[in-house]
Amino acid sequence: MPLLIIERNAHVEREVEIPTELRIGRDELNDVVLDDPDRGVSRFHAEIRYENGGYVLVDLDSRNGTWIEGERITTCRLEPGVKVRIGPYELGFQPDQSEAAAPPPEAAANGYTVFDPALAAQRPAEEPAPVPTPVPPPRPVAVPRRRQGVVFVAATIVVIAVAGFVMLRRTANPPQPSPPPAQEPAAADRQRADVTTQLAEAKRLLATGDAEAARHVIDAVLAADPANHEAALLRDQVVALAAQPKPEQPSRESGPTPDPPRRERRAPKAAVVADANDVPRRPDESQADWEARNRRVRDHYAAAKAAMSAEDGVLAISHLDQIDRDQPGYLESASMRVSSGLLVGAQARRTYDAGVRAEQAKEWATAIRDYERAHELDSSLNVTERITVARGHMTAEGREILVRARNLDAFGGASDAEIIKLYEQALALLPAADPQRAEATRRLQVLRSKR
Repeated sequence: MPLLIIERNAHVEREVEIPTELRIGRDELNDVVLDDPDRGVSRFHAEIRYENGGYVLVDLDSRNGTWIEGERITTCRLEPGVKVRIGPYELGFQPDQSEAAAPPPEAAANGYTVFDPALAAQRPAEEPAPVPTPVPPPRPVAVPRRRQGVVFVAATIVVIAVAGFVMLRRTANPPQPSPPPAQEPAAADRQRADVTTQLAEAKRLLATGDAEAARHVIDAVLAADPANHEAALLRDQVVALAAQPKPEQPSRESGPTPDPPRRERRAPKAAVVADANDVPRRPDESQADWEARNRRVRDHYAAAKAAMSAEDGVLAISHLDQIDRDQPGYLESASMRVSSGLLVGAQARRTYDAGVRAEQAKEWATAIRDYERAHELDSSLNVTERITVARGHMTAEGREILVRARNLDAFGGASDAEIIKLYEQALALLPAADPQRAEATRRLQVLRSKR
């Protein structure tokens, strides 16, 4: 089987056998995972396919591209000695060594043996086969005509009986349709991987503001999996983005060309905006006010992009809100808001999962704090039951510690410092409305006063 040679920093990391299809990228769902903290390798970067008797590498619209000898390519045929660069990695191709011993393609394709004159000269001449003596055919035996008629009638009856039996059996037991073949597990896994790839591509298109292309990808996912919740959420984001009003363009009314105005002395015009990223100057805005507003908008835009790179959707949305106050619809702020909302949803889910882990570790206060934070990020998350259960465990543990502190305080067996520590732990766990907090607080003050 041919091999894919993976090199990094001029050292071979590994060799991977190439089947008929091989997916390459940073995500763990790929067949070949290329770890790259600098993200020079995209999550789903490229794919190797077997086409027309050879292996072809296809770039999957990666962010940083696929390169051969300094030239960015979208597809190429893999050949020995050609190095393909993906991020910090170089990929080489080694064909299957067993193919060299294969028969000539013409003979294998057409199914005939190639004539070799040298071998034919070495073979001994074959002796001619003896001509067989013809044997006269047997003479037909005469059959009486009456016997021929009886045999014909009997054969006809047998044929009719067999045909009737077959028709009767077919009517009694009609053929049952064969059940459709069950989908193989490998095909189901491949379909899930394709859906994940399509959703990642839709998110990338949304981040770049290409809502129309993202909608086509999402529709394809929903056609294959109508119950996909993530695809439905992305489709709602696309609909919301399409519903946002676009900036009005100045209308050009048709009519006769007016006469050129007479030259008059006019006030000097405002400075022309040279940078395409600058905000347009308002008619009644002074130069100083425009420069201050332009600087604020550009600073917040850069800060929002940095927050999105750090996957902090909440901070990115706060900067985008400041941009909308000064210049609504600035550059790609609308699509960035959609992407930031997706980041906030993912951040809320991570915070919720952290609360679940803290609850399993019996860290009740941390679990409650994480649940409340997750609800602040995404109000659709139902955390009420989780918080109630965590508070109940927290109160029960506080009361157990309080009983232990009282027993040691009453009957001895521990120092005042140890008893004070138990009272403090109990007060930290008990809710503010618990009736036993007042007594524990008074006893703690008494013990502290003795020290």
